[in-house]
Amino acid sequence: MSLPDDYEIITTTSTDATVKVYVPWTFDGVDELNVWYQNTITGIVYYLGNGDFIVTTDEDGGGVFVLIENTQGAEAIDISIARQTPKTQTYSLNEAEALNPTALIEALDKAIKLLQEVALGYDDQNITSVNPFVHPDKVTRADKIMSFDSNGDPQYAALDEALQDPIDYATEWAVKAEDILISIAAGGDGATDYSSLHHAAKSAASAAAALISQNAANASAVAALASEEKAMDWAEEDEDTEVETGQYSAKHWAAKAQNSANPGLSSSFNHRFSTTTTEADPGSARIRYNNSDPALATKMFVSTNTDDGIDLSNIIPLYQKGLPMYHQTQNDASEFITGVLTADAIDNGGWFTLEFSVTSSGTLPANNEKLTTFLSSSGGAGGGILPSANATKTADYTVLSGDVGTRIILGSATAADRKFTLDVSLLADDTEQISFVNKSDYRLEIEVSNTVSMTFNDLATNRYLWKGDGVLTVNGDSATNADIVAGG
Repeated sequence: MSLPDDYEIITTTSTDATVKVYVPWTFDGVDELNVWYQNTITGIVYYLGNGDFIVTTDEDGGGVFVLIENTQGAEAIDISIARQTPKTQTYSLNEAEALNPTALIEALDKAIKLLQEVALGYDDQNITSVNPFVHPDKVTRADKIMSFDSNGDPQYAALDEALQDPIDYATEWAVKAEDILISIAAGGDGATDYSSLHHAAKSAASAAAALISQNAANASAVAALASEEKAMDWAEEDEDTEVETGQYSAKHWAAKAQNSANPGLSSSFNHRFSTTTTEADPGSARIRYNNSDPALATKMFVSTNTDDGIDLSNIIPLYQKGLPMYHQTQNDASEFITGVLTADAIDNGGWFTLEFSVTSSGTLPANNEKLTTFLSSSGGAGGGILPSANATKTADYTVLSGDVGTRIILGSATAADRKFTLDVSLLADDTEQISFVNKSDYRLEIEVSNTVSMTFNDLATNRYLWKGDGVLTVNGDSATNADIVAGG
């Protein structure tokens, strides 16, 4: 038999329920047919066995056809039909035996079919995806991450570029400005989702508003006009404006607490005051001092739970030595303490010990009065609660880290050569300043543990003790690690 050179893999696409495919080339039975189809949408390939398709002859003598059932419903399929001739020897030659022409022709036809299939390069690997794409060369795709765009096409980006969006989204959730919604791209709902910074600012504002409201209500109850005006001063006096010498309004301290929320962390919380001074658990939602005279108190014992039912277990440990604090009763701003923490918060299990140095204080609250405590994790210039700002000093005085960024007034000393000690061990750099007014009769002592340079001009004192790694400049004279620098 003569075999025509017409072999090729048959391909066609159809959405018909039953697909009829014409087979033009020679094959010996269904066992030599390899039939498969691929879903054009999903790309999944289905291989058909002998029982999954039918071979039939057209009634009009039009040739041989394969009938295939489309199991993908209305979706289009790409059908492929190939010939796969068995790779076995079926003709044997025996010595002294006449050649069988028919068997020899069949064997040769089989060999020709195999050669046609090999020549066409038929292989399962010829199956390709319905959505192919090309990778760039190795140099172009080195150190890149591959992803797909909205059209399903590949795109490549460096690692830092690929991670930038997640970083930006996380930053949104952390510090996006107050009253600005989290973007939908970052996972926000576009209606109610705001950053942590937004909620912190709202909490601080609510605390300040509540404190001001309490003081205003108390002021309205004062019978005498003068007392009413004074109470309003304690509640509403502007920030940095003294109500009395060295003392400020609740509005001032609320503003300081709110300002410390960025870049640091500020908190305010409510307790009930206990007049007991024993160093022990103050009781649930209670707070007490270790001395009945607020000016002499050095420790505060604070319940982990607040009067509002808030658990402070994870909040109070954030406040450490050197940071400012302030609290007062909600109904009387004259019952207060301002100071600076002298040690890290101590967790006693259910209650905390806060050690502090009092810088100014009022009268002792009554038992069970409600107090609001402000703590700030921000020190430095202009930040936090600055209890000694603008305070007039007439005796020996040590400037604490909370005084940085403020004005200290030195009044007439009660004795000559008063000592004024500046503790700047917590200063971050030499841009933070303290200005002094009425310096006469004081000597200035400065000792630092870090490298910091400081400058003082127009000082009227005669002696300056300076120990540190930086440079001290007084009235134009400079020295490094000098014990004495002549003044004036």
